[in-house]
Amino acid sequence: MMVTLIPTVVDGRVALTPVDGSDGAPWFGIPAGAFEAGLEAGINRALEAGRLTATGVELGDGTLTIAVVPSRTVSRTPTPAPRSATTDRAPAAS
Repeated sequence: MMVTLIPTVVDGRVALTPVDGSDGAPWFGIPAGAFEAGLEAGINRALEAGRLTATGVELGDGTLTIAVVPSRTVSRTPTPAPRSATTDRAPAAS
């Protein structure tokens, strides 16, 4: 099996596009396209784990270099509203 992929960066993520004519046939039970999808997903998971955003890719002789910047961290949990030291409840009946 031989797969030729063109790496690009789309919205801060690495995207791997097979070249037309690349052998997309199954290999040792791996369905066509699964290798590329798994490689792409693994690269992007590693970048996310490192809180990095891809800005560019460069192919060298047997190498793939990914240029990155720190990701902007966005809190997925909303910040609770500040609580007042006093309550707005009516006084208890006597």
